[in-house]
Amino acid sequence: AFPRYAVSDVDRDGSMELVLVLSVEGNEDYGYLVLKSTGSGVIGSEVPFRGMLSPRADGTCVFSHGADDTGFGYLCFADMIMVFHNVGSYEGDMVTPCRIEGYPVPVAAWQAAQRAQDRKPGVIWREFTPAALEELGRIVGQ
Repeated sequence: AFPRYAVSDVDRDGSMELVLVLSVEGNEDYGYLVLKSTGSGVIGSEVPFRGMLSPRADGTCVFSHGADDTGFGYLCFADMIMVFHNVGSYEGDMVTPCRIEGYPVPVAAWQAAQRAQDRKPGVIWREFTPAALEELGRIVGQ
């Protein structure tokens, strides 16, 4: 089931994507379905819950692969496949655990970048109601 949705430019290409919350047997921590209009149709990709935590209005989000492997960035479609563009990451088991745009940075720089990410406004989640679907129709029609 899809209990809620948001509209956001998750791939930061200037066009909006539809993000649906996936609910399995009432569990909303399952993940997301991201739908993108291609002009000739719609493509979609499932994103595991920890692959798109705290989606932000600017299209960025947080990911987590465990306690010592976390970061933030944005999703993008490459040849109709969704991939994650890693802006900043922390991998605790590495010699240089902190990276921003792929470059090693001091822990303080990583922490500052993470705080800046946390301050960004989140996406606006909407329940699937008749009024919300009407609004969604207007957005998609733009």
